[in-house]
Amino acid sequence: MASLMTTYLKTGKIGNLALIALLALSQSLVQPVMAAGLSESDVESAGSASVLLAPHVQLQEGTVLKAGVEITDKKDENTTIIDELVNTAHLKHPRTETLDKKVKTHNSGHRKVIAKSFDALNYVFGYRGSTPSSEMGDVILEEKKKLKSKGSAEWLSQQHKDEVELAVVSTAMDLAAALGGSFSDAKEDKEQATIAYENLKELVGEDLARKTVAEFRAWSRRPLNVSALDGKVWSINQRQQKQKAIMQICKDTDPVIKDVVDAVHKYNGHGKLYLATARTIKTSLGIASMSPTVVAPASQIALFFYTMATGGDEEDKMLREIYLDKRLASRSTVISEKSHLALDRYQIAKLTKNPILMTYCENVVKHMTGSQAVSSILGPTTQAATAATNDVTTSLTPAPVSAPAAVVTDTASSDSVTIN
Repeated sequence: MASLMTTYLKTGKIGNLALIALLALSQSLVQPVMAAGLSESDVESAGSASVLLAPHVQLQEGTVLKAGVEITDKKDENTTIIDELVNTAHLKHPRTETLDKKVKTHNSGHRKVIAKSFDALNYVFGYRGSTPSSEMGDVILEEKKKLKSKGSAEWLSQQHKDEVELAVVSTAMDLAAALGGSFSDAKEDKEQATIAYENLKELVGEDLARKTVAEFRAWSRRPLNVSALDGKVWSINQRQQKQKAIMQICKDTDPVIKDVVDAVHKYNGHGKLYLATARTIKTSLGIASMSPTVVAPASQIALFFYTMATGGDEEDKMLREIYLDKRLASRSTVISEKSHLALDRYQIAKLTKNPILMTYCENVVKHMTGSQAVSSILGPTTQAATAATNDVTTSLTPAPVSAPAAVVTDTASSDSVTIN
């Protein structure tokens, strides 16, 4: 204590010294009172509690404790593997960084000002000529993809993300089918597992590919709902209705679609009064700008500022809307393909009694639509509320897949997954 006081006196921290003295005095007054009120059992329990805390918390005098509250949106434990696969594949892809940088650059403040300035110059001088219509044709046919504007950068970035997502979902689905034994025989299951695993490893890396295999294997050991693997298939009409249900839910909940729709509503979300007023103002100023008097230049200036204030020239607006349409089409295509894959493979899983593939398909649908909609779309889930009988569980357990070199194998003495 004397050395501590000497140190604080040398540094001039009189306030801290007074605080320490006050804390020491209060501790000396409180400890006898607390000791008098504690029974022998309380002391023993307190000692055991301190032992439990000792390996984890070691507090010293002067330690400042900080605490916080974290609020998270906990997702289903099975669907998180899909998020992890897609996010990892996207970050690992070599084009991702370039596209993200372009989107960030075009969304910066100074680039927006520059773009508006060029739009204004084109409105006054028409220096772009036939370039806008040529660019629209290139976008429609996707013949020339250039990162020349905010709209083009966001479209190509979205298209890239959608392509990566579809590749990951379909590759993991092939792996689930092979691990669960949905192919003709064990040899083909092994071959398909090898191909799917190598493709997935190329997309997400070896560590996550191993983790995915282990996760899939764990699904085959969970209790199963017998009615889910009844082998029945849907009619064409039932299949179409399920597809429409998934698409409708994604239309209302998918964040990309919602962002694009909100952006398009900036162009078509005007009322009749606004449209009529815009026509009247532009027509009046256009007629006045042809007057041989001094009203003409004043009308041209007024028309210019009104046009720029309402979003720019109409051809620029239409070009931006075309890019939004391409983003919407790209996202809709991916959702449609994922739903087709999930529904078709789900029926194959029912026919081949593949719990891994069925669980994965359920999670794909759950990832797109949410947990509440899965039962209404697919029917009974594979994970039953109560454990299935041992006979059923044994009959539905997929055959182990084994192969040398980079093939998923099951050891005889353990359920863990080994990848050579």
